[in-house]
Amino acid sequence: MGDELIAAKATEGNLLARLAKIEDRLTQLEKNQRQPLTPPTYAATNVTTDRAFNADTVAVAELADIVGTMISDLRAQGRFL
Repeated sequence: MGDELIAAKATEGNLLARLAKIEDRLTQLEKNQRQPLTPPTYAATNVTTDRAFNADTVAVAELADIVGTMISDLRAQGRFL
């Protein structure tokens, strides 16, 4: 009976140690969840307002103007940071 009691106490000690580790990990996860994510901020310079392009002859600079215009329009609507 003594050996069984020793084994039970050892098992109980192991379980308590594992429980303590789990509680520590959960505490760390809670702290991580409370930290707000910083949304990315996009900035475009030298944008000329452009809302149309010819798909056959478009240049990269023109597409960049369109993307800049889209970002500006979405920000004005409050849908983009």
